[in-house]
Amino acid sequence: MKKLGTVTLDQNEIGRVRSLRIEVIRSAKSWFNSGTNDVFHHNVKVDVLANSQAISYFSFFVAPPELDCAYYDSAGQKDCNPKVECCLVPYYVNFTEIGWNKFILYPDGFYANYCIGPKLVSCPHEDPDIEGILK
Repeated sequence: MKKLGTVTLDQNEIGRVRSLRIEVIRSAKSWFNSGTNDVFHHNVKVDVLANSQAISYFSFFVAPPELDCAYYDSAGQKDCNPKVECCLVPYYVNFTEIGWNKFILYPDGFYANYCIGPKLVSCPHEDPDIEGILK
């Protein structure tokens, strides 16, 4: 089993965390770059440790983790039809191009990818806070 990501919280942080996101896409990049359009299945296991001892996941979380791997599957986006389904539109904001590099030194920009699709199909944003704003 390959370890994809980890987060460490101290005792003070645990009580303040409403949601926790662990970035694993870079570690799991090979899953999406197989060069084939075959359907694939991968299992993801979430272990919760307290003082290096395994404890129940539901001691800290009220729902199972949300895994939206299809959102990042760029291979399927080539054939995406926004009239029928949600389609990821890659978009990079470059601070130099818009003249903001004089007061934003780092990073050089950010990805502001978004989804498009018909109104009858739900295209939720990957970040629940942003999804709430969009509604």
